[in-house]
Amino acid sequence: MENIIYHLADKKDKEEVKSLWQYCFKDTKEFVELYFNKCYRAENTIGAYKNDRLLAAAQLNPYTICLRGKKIDVDYIVGVETAPEARGEGLAGGLMQSLLEESVKRGHYLTILMPFSTNFYYSYGWRFCYQHKLYNLSLDELKPLGLNYGTIKRIDPLAEIEVLDSVYQAFCADYHGYVLRRRENWEVLLQDLLQEGGHCALLLGAEQKPEGYVLYSFDHEQITVLELAYTNYQAKAGLIKYLYRHRSQLERIILPLAIDDESYNVLENKQAAVINPFMMARIADVANFLSLLEYKTDISLKIKVNDSLMSNNNNVFNFCVHHGQAQLEVKNGDWDLQIDIGELTALVLGATDSSELRKAGKILINNEAAFEHWQMLWSKKNNYINEYF
Repeated sequence: MENIIYHLADKKDKEEVKSLWQYCFKDTKEFVELYFNKCYRAENTIGAYKNDRLLAAAQLNPYTICLRGKKIDVDYIVGVETAPEARGEGLAGGLMQSLLEESVKRGHYLTILMPFSTNFYYSYGWRFCYQHKLYNLSLDELKPLGLNYGTIKRIDPLAEIEVLDSVYQAFCADYHGYVLRRRENWEVLLQDLLQEGGHCALLLGAEQKPEGYVLYSFDHEQITVLELAYTNYQAKAGLIKYLYRHRSQLERIILPLAIDDESYNVLENKQAAVINPFMMARIADVANFLSLLEYKTDISLKIKVNDSLMSNNNNVFNFCVHHGQAQLEVKNGDWDLQIDIGELTALVLGATDSSELRKAGKILINNEAAFEHWQMLWSKKNNYINEYF
């Protein structure tokens, strides 16, 4: 489509963005009002315009994640929407590129998103870096996972944000890539839960110390857990026993747990758990992003990064680590390793490792010695994230 201009939205565009959101998504009226009152910012919104008419839009919501021991500011891309009359006209590539360019301007060199279509985002360089272990069970099947432990009480979660956050932080300490939630993140998450008729149960352990919580909702036959966090295995089992006690009024449960959960080992139903790809990520600026991290080994090699969307990344880089800090400079000529931007993202975020990528043909190697050093940079991690907007 010709004469398309991509730029940040004006404040006057809010109702037009909101109207397009309502047309494109199946969210409740209550959620839309919550999002546009609490989360939406014109200065975080990129629009595609033709003759001042909005045809597509998306938001860059700022978050901070804990990545390999560093606090990294990222942009969470949400609300990617296109008017039906403009679909199939090539706006998507321009919008994705504009979102990445704006993210780089803000000093946010990594983006994350929850995809509506895997293939759509895969083609633009995003890769799944976060997964859940998703259980779909009858409530009776929960029995072997539960344990009588602690005291559980239902609470008003908005009045106990600090308590919930203390449990969340302790839970996430065993994981990687998690969000450091701000109070406003908690408020929107919990307000959305309560608007949907949801509940929060808090588990108190020894000396009435908070050791776990579960956020959940239910309809006439099924409990859907939004989040279950705990500081020890007894608290986890105690919360599951609490959920199990609902079997007299409900039949089933949808229970998402961290990817390293092994509860399925004690269940008779071995098909009760599936891997649920949850969140994708993409590096927006290779040189700046890799320079943010700390390293335990000094190396010097040349990597060729393939990125068809961002020319700043589509280069051969001299990648040099000295005293734990990396510097990357664009260098023409030969390379030691070649990798696509999506696979580089998955590698650095710990969703895979170099040996797995090599077996899959996702890393091309010209220098075996360089590859041996490269393998020492980024190990595979247990990633966890549970943000929805």
